[in-house]
Amino acid sequence: MVYWLNGNLDGKTVDQAQVGELESQIASYEEEIAGLKRENSRLAALPPKEVLVEKECPAAGSDIMTQSAECAPCPECPKAETVVTAETEPDAKSKQVTFHKPTAVATMVCTKMAIGKWDMPRSCLKELQQFLKTSLDDTSDFFVITPIVDTRRYKGKQPELKQAGLGQYRAESVKKELTQKVGPNLHIFQKKTMQKHEMRGFVVELYRIGQAE
Repeated sequence: MVYWLNGNLDGKTVDQAQVGELESQIASYEEEIAGLKRENSRLAALPPKEVLVEKECPAAGSDIMTQSAECAPCPECPKAETVVTAETEPDAKSKQVTFHKPTAVATMVCTKMAIGKWDMPRSCLKELQQFLKTSLDDTSDFFVITPIVDTRRYKGKQPELKQAGLGQYRAESVKKELTQKVGPNLHIFQKKTMQKHEMRGFVVELYRIGQAE
């Protein structure tokens, strides 16, 4: 309870009528607060309410797997049926694997290149042209190149790397001639450099994919 007295409050004069009006408002608020407290006490004393949730069985024709585990099965619900599907045997042809064996068709050997050089000499160019007169099949033919270097020991460090590099350049010169004379869409493979006494050049082999076995 708040009590007001006649007098000056913060420079303002409060008369008895204003004090009475304020007291009436405060009493009304206190009565409302007391009523709310009584209602809270009553609700707190009540037992907890039970919430009942009705569960429906799936209708006939619906997916039986969507039914809750707590729901008793309904008579009209269809029973799950086991569907057995027969596995079809794959086609015998689909199991068959076809292998194609490449066979050597023609071979050309050049061993007359100059020492330390990879340019194609005229004699090797003529032999290569004669070699390419073999009928070619663009879909099943491919070339295999094997560079040849001699057994001379080159001066300087790591001479074996110099020999391998020389063989690589000789193989590249052969690839260049093949693509110029036949076409750019050739399948060309290269083997490891071969070292032979007093032989400098390359070997070109033409392979063809044979018939299925």
